[in-house]
Formats: sequence, structure tokens, C-alpha cells
Amino acid sequence: MDIFVRYCGGCNCQIDRVRIIKAIENSLGAGCRLTTDASHAPFGAGILMCGCPSACVNKPEITDLARNWIVIAGKTLDFREMPETELAGAVGARISEMATHDRGCLRETKALSHKGLNEDLDGAMRIQEGLFRTYIGSEDNHQRIDALQAKLAARKK
Repeated sequence: MDIFVRYCGGCNCQIDRVRIIKAIENSLGAGCRLTTDASHAPFGAGILMCGCPSACVNKPEITDLARNWIVIAGKTLDFREMPETELAGAVGARISEMATHDRGCLRETKALSHKGLNEDLDGAMRIQEGLFRTYIGSEDNHQRIDALQAKLAARKK
């Protein structure tokens, strides 16, 4: 997994940004690497490396480059204060968690796609409905879907 790193301008640094990024890079497991090359966007994850709490690069044109962001702004990680010496370790743990989640979602998606391909049309539609209800549908949507299904079933009779 490529992780995009975007540095601020460095006008008011309260932390050693380069040292922290090097420590994060050294702690990454196999399959993860940091990059500042935005040409491969969108990325699964990104690190906004800001030297002070203003987090000046936290702007839509930057945050659109990745799905998930870890924001280091001065001595804060995702706007929660922590000692500078703990920032790299905490970011490494977050990256590991993101990578594990991405692999789990990929395995689940692959298994469901195989199941959907091997099912008849009704079975495939049930899988699709289950995914919709699980990941998109709120309880209110569930009630509307149930009402629509009842209406469609009544028309079939």
C-alpha cells in the first residue's frame, strides 16, 4: 500500500518533521511505502505532516488525494496531543491497522463476488441486498426496502 505524504511549508515547525517521517518509514511492514509523488492518486491512505497545530495543508485539493488521512499537526496526531517521541509509533500502528482493514475488505469482497457469480439470479440479488443493507442502508432505508419488496411481491401474484 502506497501512503501519500504531504508536508506543510515549514514556516512554524514545532517538531522535527523529517525525523518523524523517517521513523515512520523505518517502522512500516512489507507492502507499505511512503511517497510524495501525487501522480498515482487517489491513495488508500495519506499523512498530512504539519509542523504546527494550524494544519495549513488540510485543504480539499490535498485531502482529495487519499481516502484516509492521518494528520500530524505539531505535537498532535489527528488533533489529539501527544509527546513528539510517540508520534511515529502511533502513526505506524494506525497504518498497520489501515493495511489490515484493507486486506480484510479485499478478501471479503473477493469471496462475495465469487459467491455472486456462482449463484442464480435470486441468490445474487439477495447478496446484493445484504451488502446494501449492511453498508449503505439505515433502519429507515430497511423499512422502505421491505415495503417495496412487499409491493413487488404483491404485484407478482
